[in-house]
Amino acid sequence: MKLLETQQRILKILWAQGQATQIEISETIGVDRSTVSRNINRLFEQGILKKSGSLDPGPKGGRRTEIVDLNPNWKQLLGISVEQGELYAVLADFSGRVVKEYSTFTKVTSKNIEEKLTEVIERFSPFKTELLGVCLAVPGVVEPETGSIILSESLGMKDFPLKQIMENRLSVPCFVENDSNAAVARMFSWPNGLDGSVVYFLFSLPSDLSDFVGLGVGVGIQGEIFRGCHLLAGEVPIRVPICSQSLPLETLKEASNNLKLDFSRFLEKASDIISNILNLLDPCIAVVGGDVNLLPNDVVEALVEKIRRKTYMLERKQLKITCDFDGLKTPAIGAVRAFLSRFMSDLDFANRVLSRVSEL
Repeated sequence: MKLLETQQRILKILWAQGQATQIEISETIGVDRSTVSRNINRLFEQGILKKSGSLDPGPKGGRRTEIVDLNPNWKQLLGISVEQGELYAVLADFSGRVVKEYSTFTKVTSKNIEEKLTEVIERFSPFKTELLGVCLAVPGVVEPETGSIILSESLGMKDFPLKQIMENRLSVPCFVENDSNAAVARMFSWPNGLDGSVVYFLFSLPSDLSDFVGLGVGVGIQGEIFRGCHLLAGEVPIRVPICSQSLPLETLKEASNNLKLDFSRFLEKASDIISNILNLLDPCIAVVGGDVNLLPNDVVEALVEKIRRKTYMLERKQLKITCDFDGLKTPAIGAVRAFLSRFMSDLDFANRVLSRVSEL
């Protein structure tokens, strides 16, 4: 199976704006109706598109106008957010809608990541034959073409060929994206898409709370992810633990009840770094997410307040600072969206994926 350029342009329109008539598609992509009709019929035959309804011909009569849409059941995608103390997986249909999810607290390193990912993927084994791809959101510097992790301090990886390893293990196309960039990709479509520039601060808490907290920064400008000249945009070492005690990550669930932890050092260091970045970039929207959903509410409120106080001329900027409490679900969904975005716009990438799927 191989996509043609016109077919991909049709898919991109339907993915971006939803269902449409053949006339609307023809006008949008600037291709004559007969060519659009011929390519839509081929996509029908392959099961990628479906008929979702029809419009009345109007007072002059004639044929009803068919409405076409992506077939969400054509293929599925598995998005997995990988952090040093947790894995979060979502199964999504071809439209990107989540149909199943799973999470687990576990220590992830370069030595066990293949086994840990395989264990999670096996939980979705009934859907393996329907997978278009496995989409991984990971902390650190990622080479997007090869799917290699150039450096991830939190996972202990350097020049780690994650994409190659997992494709050899699974025989399914794999896609690797930086976790904070994946989070930004989801922000472009959730809840209704964010206008202007957005900066996403993704916290990654370690399996042992005395280890360093991870912080990734995703930058989105006018609907595009900014990676920097050397793929290093957003890599900000925070080098501070949640507390000095050696406690498991799950302990945070008890912190608001009977366990008292001193978050003061973390709050000062994190708010200093975030406010400095906001002062430098001057975005429209700042989102604090990742593992903040594991922190007590009063700690999150204190963090946001400290960021506000340390951000220069906040009232003048009218900067919107918000929290995303979906946790690692956000980069998992974002990895799926980033995969679909590239599948709909990069013809070579789409056909490489399809050729590998057809071999299964």
